[in-house]
Amino acid sequence: MCKKSKFFIIAVATIWHACTIAQNNVNAPYSRYGVGDIFSDNFVPLQSMGGFSAGYSDPYLTNLANPASLASLQATSFELGFNTTYSKLKSTTTKESDQYIGGNLNYFSLAFPVINPVNRLLDRKNYDFNWSMGIALLPYSRVNHFSRIEKELTDIGRIREENEGSGGLNKVVWSHGFKYKRFYGGLSIGYLFGNIRNEQAIIYRDLPLAFDNYNLREASYQGLLLRGGLQYEVDLSNGKGAENVRDVKLLTIGLASSAKTKFRTISNEFIALKGITYQGLSDEFSDDETDTISLLSDVERFGKLAGDISLGAVYRRGTKWVLGVNANFRNGKGYENDLSDYQLANAFELGLGLQYTPDAASYNSYFKRVMYRAGIQIGTDPRLIDGNQIKLFSLNAGIGMPVVVSRQLSFINLGFNYGRHGGDIPIKESFFGFNVGVTLNNNLWFLKRKFD
Repeated sequence: MCKKSKFFIIAVATIWHACTIAQNNVNAPYSRYGVGDIFSDNFVPLQSMGGFSAGYSDPYLTNLANPASLASLQATSFELGFNTTYSKLKSTTTKESDQYIGGNLNYFSLAFPVINPVNRLLDRKNYDFNWSMGIALLPYSRVNHFSRIEKELTDIGRIREENEGSGGLNKVVWSHGFKYKRFYGGLSIGYLFGNIRNEQAIIYRDLPLAFDNYNLREASYQGLLLRGGLQYEVDLSNGKGAENVRDVKLLTIGLASSAKTKFRTISNEFIALKGITYQGLSDEFSDDETDTISLLSDVERFGKLAGDISLGAVYRRGTKWVLGVNANFRNGKGYENDLSDYQLANAFELGLGLQYTPDAASYNSYFKRVMYRAGIQIGTDPRLIDGNQIKLFSLNAGIGMPVVVSRQLSFINLGFNYGRHGGDIPIKESFFGFNVGVTLNNNLWFLKRKFD
């Protein structure tokens, strides 16, 4: 076994071990609203380039944010990724701050061309049509927050309100991408599932012998997700691309959209009064000090997830340059949830990025074959805090390191990002993220063996 193969296997094993022991300990205060912090569908390479997913496609990397791009795959691509985040929270009113660090396994994906390109090469035929599919497990949202607020009310005195939430939603996605000449189209169907737990305690600090309020709601979510996409490829190289891949100049225009989809919740809800010794959510539950007010089980409710639409363009110049732009609009006002009367706002996000590879065919310098990436994202979050939207900003960078294992080209992708959640909101957040993705490629799936 060659040194590079050993290095790659050790790297994958290290990443897998880190994923299995990582814990998501980040306190995200605004995950209390809606269904939590929404995750991007972009894998590590696209995250590092500002997320220009609508117009992006690649023969060896998967882009599930626009299912149409799957049709460009030339090899089976297995991808996994995980992230680690350090965040700092700062109150704009009390000037208090806190720090958190956490991480977790982020995604699994398997995508492949249904019609193997090696068979076509052996048949020495040109085909205008291509079809690829993929299946993936990804997070949809995360809920992980704890807050404590001290208030003083007339005739009541001081009270302390505590809120804590955990859980989140995940999705399994089955995607198809089709290509005819320079037109691409795709559709993905996803199943949404997960659980969200919310607790609230209101403690009356100045009322003697007062019973404190306690609320608990645990809800499971289920629903179907639909996403479609289109891409069109424009050849700007005047036919030179057919002779030398380094002379290719392509402009790809893409459109992707998620429909506003319904979901169902099944919840268990508990409301009680707690005794005078109750200290808050950190206190152990005691039946002796609890007076049950309401207990509901298996309550069925419904809601709708906000849809979105992305428009983007990507320019490729040979194997050296990839430049892209992406605009995303989220219809937050379309969000509905019978569990809460909380409303979202419409949001917009813009991403710009690039990838530079000095010489993808270099024999004497490994670092000339490395892909260097950078990007920026700015916009707004659909959640409203006291009537004000959260403003988003992030700077991204990363590298893609090619590794050849058993004569198959694979990649280790590293990404770094710095960002802020700001605006006219009571708690501002700044964060540093480190992302790792592994891409394993193989072009021998569905290969028809031929014998003389």
